[in-house]
Amino acid sequence: MPTSTSPGTSALDQASTSTRGIAGKTINVVFPVVNLQQLSSQLGFAGDFEFTEQAKAIRLYVNEINLSGGINGRKINPIISNFDPTSESDMRSLCKDWTEGSPAAFAVVDGEGSWTGDDQLCVTQEGQTPFIGAWTTVTNWTQMGSPYLWWTGTDQAAELATLVQWGKSAGLLGGTARSVWSPETEPATSWPSTSTSCPTCATRGSPRWWRPSQLAFRTRRPRRPRRR
Repeated sequence: MPTSTSPGTSALDQASTSTRGIAGKTINVVFPVVNLQQLSSQLGFAGDFEFTEQAKAIRLYVNEINLSGGINGRKINPIISNFDPTSESDMRSLCKDWTEGSPAAFAVVDGEGSWTGDDQLCVTQEGQTPFIGAWTTVTNWTQMGSPYLWWTGTDQAAELATLVQWGKSAGLLGGTARSVWSPETEPATSWPSTSTSCPTCATRGSPRWWRPSQLAFRTRRPRRPRRR
């Protein structure tokens, strides 16, 4: 559910004041990285050279911040954590380690956009741990993860609204909606059941979802007259 605040206060006023992940003059920041080597052996695709460079790039990025004084005088201790994005149990287990177990994380930073969906909410909504990531969806996601969830990409609600507006102005959209276009690679797991977001979903059953590769405006072809 979206975070509710008292009159005169902001979501940040209700943020946790926990010092978890802070030890002396250092701050533990987790950087999740997809384990492409493991996936390539499991799924049979060629490895990616850039994968071997990611740890170096993260350490270079962190060193630049630390050389500039760190965060409020504390140096970042980067924890580079490889994970399997095809295993929900693996991702949730790591989330719980970071937010409740060990190593204790002050924050999680996903520059790739590979830590997605409910796993973002595991870190933020459940774990009350700051998360900065490149993967985005629609506005209610940041509301549910508020004030810990921050995106480096655009809110896709605005993108979809612009897309629909263009479709209407071009005469390619109109009448009754017959499908739901999803910007994600799979149907959202928390599609709201209220009629404010999808008035026809509750009455017409499960909508059809389109993936980005399938996303295109389609017009009906005129039916051929039947032969008598």
